Amino acid sequence: MKQLLLISSYYSGNGGYLEHCESVLKSFLGPPDNKKPILFIPYAAGDWDVSAKKAIAKFSKLGYRMKSIHEYALPKEAFSGRVKFSAIVVGGGNVFRLRYYLKHFHHDITEIVKENINDGTLRYVGIHAGSVMACPKIKTVIDMPALLPPDFNGFDFIDFQLNPRFVSSSQASIGMQESCEECIRDYHWNNDLPVVGLPEANWLTLKNEDCVMYGPDPALIFKKGKNPVWWSNRENGTLKR
Repeated sequence: MKQLLLISSYYSGNGGYLEHCESVLKSFLGPPDNKKPILFIPYAAGDWDVSAKKAIAKFSKLGYRMKSIHEYALPKEAFSGRVKFSAIVVGGGNVFRLRYYLKHFHHDITEIVKENINDGTLRYVGIHAGSVMACPKIKTVIDMPALLPPDFNGFDFIDFQLNPRFVSSSQASIGMQESCEECIRDYHWNNDLPVVGLPEANWLTLKNEDCVMYGPDPALIFKKGKNPVWWSNRENGTLKR
């Protein structure tokens, strides 16, 4: 059974690193398994060492052991032989950089990750860029292309797109030249997939086809050719085209 936790952002308001979603992380990951740590993928970050150090420290406080994939000489070594991990956490940063290194850093591990998540061997936690990577494509972000990826393909775990750290037009700062909503409407001129504008403090959980959103703010669902609709906390969403 495929299990996903897609978190909009590392931070919410003035809170600390992943502070707003500690309880859901523990609930989703279950009891710590001392024999199987969590695998962290820091490729979206500019400095992998710094990103991994933060993540390892945080998950250690929650009771979990974690190992970063960049500690291996070759990324595929993390998946060789028997299953070594209980879950994969793909961290935030620049989604184009993330896609670039998943595909090009020594060996492509895209398909290996997909197989392990789709067959339920491992659970998947995405944070910001890692959440976008769970989508069919990585087109619905505001990131600058820090690196030119080989393609715009995501892991395709879900059948809709995410726009993390979404800010609605009513909440946008005065003087913003283009709102998140306008960017998504522009995306739909040439693309058909639904887009969920996921606020900073929110996250989605997915088990098979059940998709539930949690957090203090409603999300906004955009479908091509239709008016956007609000998606409330703890409401099971059906986002088929």
